[in-house]
Amino acid sequence: MNISDIDICIISLESDIARREKLLDNLSHYKLNPRVSIAINGKKLSAEDYFLNAKAKTSKFNGRTMLTPSELGCFLSHKKAIYEFLESKKKYLLILEDDVAIEHDILHLFSNINSLEENSIYILGGQDGLNSFNRVILSKKNKIGFSKVRFNTHRWIYRTCCYLITQETAKKIYNFMKDNTYMADDWKLIIKNTSIKSIYYSYFFSHPIDLNNSHIEKEREYLK
Repeated sequence: MNISDIDICIISLESDIARREKLLDNLSHYKLNPRVSIAINGKKLSAEDYFLNAKAKTSKFNGRTMLTPSELGCFLSHKKAIYEFLESKKKYLLILEDDVAIEHDILHLFSNINSLEENSIYILGGQDGLNSFNRVILSKKNKIGFSKVRFNTHRWIYRTCCYLITQETAKKIYNFMKDNTYMADDWKLIIKNTSIKSIYYSYFFSHPIDLNNSHIEKEREYLK
């Protein structure tokens, strides 16, 4: 494993300095030097940019056809980070949102990274506090600790806070993003509309259970 083949990318709003610095500090204990991709703040988009881009192909929440400003910002931020990775020509992309915490030794993941399937998405945790995760059906763990998510339960995987993809998978996701807007964590939609084969799950990172500081959750509360 050559660590230089891995693009470790932290997506973070420019204003979220404390969250970003905490994660950077924790990663430094593993002698990792990630890059930061400044997130797009959907609440600061012009009205024209918002309404031109917010109509969603599908919604995971009550059939809404428009993303909230923060949901759109999340989608555009991941699209931006994936594009930056494709331009870098590195082999693997590890995306982390700035509010995750490290739970297990990620160097173990990196040391086995060449064993990962090329045409799959690897969700690295982040399901903390979600009752939906109880509906996810997982296979037995493989030799590097990943379980395959059964196809008809992809819809119960949420969040984009920590995932790993290869160049091939990133190209397929980005090409789909170019023509479609959707909730960034609609993994079922991505699998259904691309030739990506599988989603795997393992627990390396946690996500806060308290969502009071979540930009997206605050806007969703307004719609209830």
